[in-house]
Amino acid sequence: MSDKNKYTIRKLSPYFCAEIRGIDLNGPLDDEMVKAIRSDLEAHEVLVFPEQDLTSEDLMRLGRYFGPLTVHPFAENSEKNPELIVFDYKDGNPSWHAEENAIC
Repeated sequence: MSDKNKYTIRKLSPYFCAEIRGIDLNGPLDDEMVKAIRSDLEAHEVLVFPEQDLTSEDLMRLGRYFGPLTVHPFAENSEKNPELIVFDYKDGNPSWHAEENAIC
């Protein structure tokens, strides 16, 4: 069984974005799973993994599967993990902008 058969994927838009279910992102992923997810990311551009309870460490591990993490010099970074940018709806400002890939 290929790793793509271990999870379900559903398009959320005719243009881009898909939802993936059946993967637990709380632990390390094997190389074949990372390759399958990377292929889906290339095909759909945005992937949503609902109902995941991820720690900062989980998010950083997941991000490293796709390349080195960077510290954005102007963003509101996490104090504990400066590689993570804090996206927050505070002070009534609903807009935000990102020029890098994000794992939310």
